[in-house]
Amino acid sequence: MAPIVIGTTAGGRASGAALADARAKEAAGYSAIWFTGGSGPDPVGLAVAAAAQLARARIGTAIASLWSMSPVTMALQGQVAAQLSGGRFRLGIGVASPQGAARYGATYARPLAHLREYVTIIRTLLTQGEVDFTGHHYRVTARLAEPTPMPVMVAALGEGAFALAGEVADGAISWVTPAAYLRDVARPALERGAARAGRPAPPIIAHVPVAVTPDRQRVREAFRQQFSFYVRAPHYQAMFVAAGFPEARAASWSDAMIDALVLSGSEGEVEHQLEEVAAIAQGELLVSPLAGVETERTISLLTRLAAA
Repeated sequence: MAPIVIGTTAGGRASGAALADARAKEAAGYSAIWFTGGSGPDPVGLAVAAAAQLARARIGTAIASLWSMSPVTMALQGQVAAQLSGGRFRLGIGVASPQGAARYGATYARPLAHLREYVTIIRTLLTQGEVDFTGHHYRVTARLAEPTPMPVMVAALGEGAFALAGEVADGAISWVTPAAYLRDVARPALERGAARAGRPAPPIIAHVPVAVTPDRQRVREAFRQQFSFYVRAPHYQAMFVAAGFPEARAASWSDAMIDALVLSGSEGEVEHQLEEVAAIAQGELLVSPLAGVETERTISLLTRLAAA
């Protein structure tokens, strides 16, 4: 198998547990540790703390919700993480969902327009040390003591989001996205966006669930239990329809949809699938073992590959 970059997430219900998990995964050989959003501790805060504790691994957020703070505050937080880590931090930002926006008292309206302005402000401020921006959603004048360039990536699901990532960001982060969709829809959209901006296409961080087991039925059952939300969400349904799964409109998982999402099989089969997805993404992988399905076996393979 050709060498590929394999990162993973670190988490826990409390901040101390999440940081302990991050330290353990760095020690296991993962080259990148990512902190996720959701109902746990704030991912940017965790990244700042991890920047002072991890010695080797790259650190990132996958993702931090733009609704959670102003673009200037997000840039300032990212600057701390970048400086403490010696430049190993990557800021992953996303618009999440209407439910995610409501968590912060925000209204989920024109999310890609918000994302475009938000990323433009942050990248300008971090790169140039100052920004004077007036848009439809943000009006910002700010200055830093010193510029602190860092990769600013965006979570992407639909074709428009991948095109936006290619145009204004330093990469895209996928999630619950079939490899064929990354190849046939996401990558071309990313390249079109980059071409409009007159720059090379940035990478995709392909976030994939993994289960090292030949028992595909067990994988399907576990996935249905753990990922029920996504197939009921309209924006995910639209993505699956675009990926060639019209049955997604019924708001339930078909076996074919799950088989296209979860990398499963023997160690050799999973290695091959990981290599295929990495080639499509032209970036790196963010792997998450499917909970409750041969977890130790899966982690054993992933840590061996990550440390290779």
